[in-house]
Amino acid sequence: MLRRVYRHAYKSVDAVLSVVDPLRDTGREATIPLRFGLDAAFRPEPAERGEHLLYVGRLSLEKRIEDLFAAAAALDPPRSVLVVGDGTARHALMTFAQYSGLGSSVSFRPFVDDRAALACLYREAACVVDPGLHETFGLVVFEAAASGARVVASDSTPAATSAGGLIETFAGGDVEDLRRAISRALARTDDPERAEELAARSTWERVFATELEALERLRNRTVGSSDRIARATRRASTSADASPVATY
Repeated sequence: MLRRVYRHAYKSVDAVLSVVDPLRDTGREATIPLRFGLDAAFRPEPAERGEHLLYVGRLSLEKRIEDLFAAAAALDPPRSVLVVGDGTARHALMTFAQYSGLGSSVSFRPFVDDRAALACLYREAACVVDPGLHETFGLVVFEAAASGARVVASDSTPAATSAGGLIETFAGGDVEDLRRAISRALARTDDPERAEELAARSTWERVFATELEALERLRNRTVGSSDRIARATRRASTSADASPVATY
């Protein structure tokens, strides 16, 4: 039912701007693909990588952070987890950590708003993991990949397809597949050149310039189409007193 609503709403629009592929749900391709920009702090730099897994984000149950705990406990050997962020689910997550068997191997830190410090956290983790299924874009894993970290995200996370193959993916909600994705990420060789390429093409200046060019092309195309429609309408639609009527 929702897909029918989407398709009806999108049917008559001139253009679709989207960060994901909207074709399946709306019947329309993205006229202009949108991308998020990155702060200059998120660049690959040398770092001493630890043995822990890292989650950065809001602490809420829909983020499925408990899946990360279960996957970390199932690794051989198990890995400790650092959770960075704030939210109402902190106490529930502490309980999940105990049930997972990790216990004191899970540590919590408050939200980090300093971008340089956050980039260091990404680089120093053995792997940055976002276990959520419903990320709007997945800015954390995008930042982490550009910083040179090893990264894992759900296959439904839009950033996973925008990061040039730097992000390992898993089937959302499947803890065993999450464990396998983390294992693959941990076995990866660092690729600072590709991370630097991702960071360079994702500066806010470059993102805005690319989108502005796309909007200019769209405007020119739309103006041209409107002029043609107007001319045809003037020829075909004339009132009794011979005054032209234009319909857009």
